[in-house]
Amino acid sequence: MSPDNNSPATKADLKALEEKLIETMRDMQTELLRGFAAHNTGLTVRMRKVEADQSNLDAPHHHA
Repeated sequence: MSPDNNSPATKADLKALEEKLIETMRDMQTELLRGFAAHNTGLTVRMRKVEADQSNLDAPHHHA
């Protein structure tokens, strides 16, 4: 970018800014997706435990 902050932005300045913005947005998207994936993994583990517990409750009990 131009060293003088009062000079008009050039097309090259705008292109560089746009590319940086797109890169930042992609980084944010990646971090959000990683966070959701980690959260979903935890939920899946908990749901499987609940399902197993429910299955154990529903199973016929044989008392010896």
